[in-house]
Amino acid sequence: MSEYIYFGLTSQSIDLFANDTSSTVGAGLAGLLHNSPGIQAAYRIGASGTVTSFSLVTQTVGAAWVSGGFVEVDSSLMKGVYRLDLPNVVSGTEAFVTVYLSGAANMGPIVLRLDCKPIAVDVKRVASQSANASAAVTFPSTIASTTNITTATGITVSTNNDKTAYSLATAPPTSSAIATAVANILYVDGAANKLKVNPDNTVNATVSGTIVNYVTIPSAVAQASILAAQITAVRGDTLTVALPIMGSLTGRTGLVFTAKKTVSDLDSEAILQVSESSGLLILNGSSTVVGTAQLSVTNATTGAVNLTLSAATTATIPLLDYLWDCQTVLSSGVSTPINGVLSVTGDVTRSTS
Repeated sequence: MSEYIYFGLTSQSIDLFANDTSSTVGAGLAGLLHNSPGIQAAYRIGASGTVTSFSLVTQTVGAAWVSGGFVEVDSSLMKGVYRLDLPNVVSGTEAFVTVYLSGAANMGPIVLRLDCKPIAVDVKRVASQSANASAAVTFPSTIASTTNITTATGITVSTNNDKTAYSLATAPPTSSAIATAVANILYVDGAANKLKVNPDNTVNATVSGTIVNYVTIPSAVAQASILAAQITAVRGDTLTVALPIMGSLTGRTGLVFTAKKTVSDLDSEAILQVSESSGLLILNGSSTVVGTAQLSVTNATTGAVNLTLSAATTATIPLLDYLWDCQTVLSSGVSTPINGVLSVTGDVTRSTS
């Protein structure tokens, strides 16, 4: 089971599933407590980390986080699902973390692989918040005291004995002008492969001002930088898409793209699995596949990768939203640098004749 947590963010909790080994239908195990006889928990950080045990403590479903908190979520509606409050040390390193719980009667071992990633910064939202804050700026119409006023460029003082008749040589900017000035100052020019400072405060549009400052970047980076982790495929059409940049893939020994209905599905139950070395491996939960698929690395230094699905392949996939990720095997271990949602939609036009 694989989950994502945020590097450096404390007080994180996850849900996990405990299998009942006495069940012949894969049912969940109810009734586990933090102090059930034999139950134990441990974690290991990174490929070379030391296995470290940690104590489980009592918890309630809706209570605030407490390190090692462990409680059953709902024994009837979500049988076998438990909340675990992760120790803060687990998210203290940007790496993958393995968490292991076992030991109680009829409890199948629970193995969690946690990818600890930095929190993504939403540049546009930050700019928007800055703009909103700037819109509230006001300027005083009068000056309370003349004591500390000295000769300065741009300020006209008619008298130095009172606070009347002061004026600015140049009118201050309006609040809307300030808001415009702080928003949207950077954009990716995919055609020129440059990250540009835009003097006109427009994004992905014709720039009339002179651009003095820019940084040249690889074309794969420029293309993928404007793509989100949302992939949309039209059933029955060929799909070719540049995946979000993954970082260096140099020296990799494996690269696999997988899409599933839920993260708990087995790889053999995947709706789609494609490897760089072997192409289309799984389609609709079967190794008997239709059509072709390719995962091709266009720039190993930046981690630029293209995914291609043939029309025959997409034609067999049910219309639904699926979870996807792309995993790579490097000398440092297994990493899952990108993930998102794959939406398969139907075509609206039924005939072109």
